Amino acid sequence: MTRVQVYLDPKHIQLLDLMAIRSGSTRSHALRRSIEIAGKKVRPAKNPLLQMAGAAGNIPSQKNLSENVDEIYSSKYGP
Repeated sequence: MTRVQVYLDPKHIQLLDLMAIRSGSTRSHALRRSIEIAGKKVRPAKNPLLQMAGAAGNIPSQKNLSENVDEIYSSKYGP
């Protein structure tokens, strides 16, 4: 683990202490747990390459599409 120093308002320290007492743990554990929970609610950034996946349509699934380049570009699978 990496040591991190944070500055908290007194009201946040009280909340952190309350969370630690209720869970029977330390401040640092309560803070780590809070970060884990908050992290699950954050949506990852959209990857444009993953968004394009499937844009090719009905191309036959083959291990090596270069073997079927003529079939892929034929009117059967093309636009």
